[in-house]
Formats: sequence, C-alpha cells, structure tokens
Amino acid sequence: MRLRAVGEILPRAALEADRDPEYVHQLRVATRRADAALRIFEPCLPSKVHKVARRRLRRLRQAAGAARDWDVFLLGIAERRAKQPEKDQPGLNFLFAYAFGLRTAAQVDLESAGAEEHQSFDAFLEATTAAVRPAPDFPDDAVLLRLARPLL
Repeated sequence: MRLRAVGEILPRAALEADRDPEYVHQLRVATRRADAALRIFEPCLPSKVHKVARRRLRRLRQAAGAARDWDVFLLGIAERRAKQPEKDQPGLNFLFAYAFGLRTAAQVDLESAGAEEHQSFDAFLEATTAAVRPAPDFPDDAVLLRLARPLL
C-alpha cells in the first residue's frame, strides 16, 4: 500500500508540480511512509530486495526534498514581499528570482528521477511485494501483538 502510494503520486510530482506544489510534498511524505514500512518489515524481505527498495525511495525522497525545500522558501518570500514596503521590493524580487531558478533546477532533477523510476515502478512494486515472506524469527502462529512488540 505504501509503495503503491509512491507510484501513484510520482507522475504528478514529476510532471505537474507547476500546477500544484502539493504534489511534491505528497511524494516526499509517501516516500517517507514507504521507507518506514520497509524498515518495519525488513525481516520479511530478502536483504538485497530491502536495500534496493530503500535506495530507490531515498533517491526519490531526496529529489522531492530539494524541490519542496525551494517551494517552501518561495512561499515564504512571496508572503514577505506582500508585507514589505516598496523600497524593499527589488531585493526580495531578486531573491525570489534566484530561488525560482534553483527550484526549476530541482524540478529537472525530480523529473529525471521520476521518469527513470516511473517506467519501472510497477515492476519494482510487484517484485518487492512478491519477495515478502514470513519473518524467520517468528513462529507460524505468531499474532500481530507478538510481531509488533520487537519492531516497535
């Protein structure tokens, strides 16, 4: 479920962030949640599958993180510009334009990471979920409570 959420928001964050910067935020949140699920269920995945999945999510999270950080910065500058006197506007406009350029570059990185991941994400999702197996440290009759305690 958590990996599927990443796959669903990925194309919008990579290709439609100019319409709504919330897509980038949602991708960042989805990758964090998916990574948390992977860490919780690490005993249920082969080591190699676990490492590959976390690496892929980290790459997306970092690309989305850079873009989101600039989104937040630009929103802050825009709010500040609205409250500042006319004499301060040129400096804020310069800062806004500079940050916008860096945000654009971050989007290019996100689009690149998104394009690479999106093409193979369904196969990655299927392979990762297919690799899930019972944790070797727990008996077959283990209930959720007993499974959750050591992980929490």
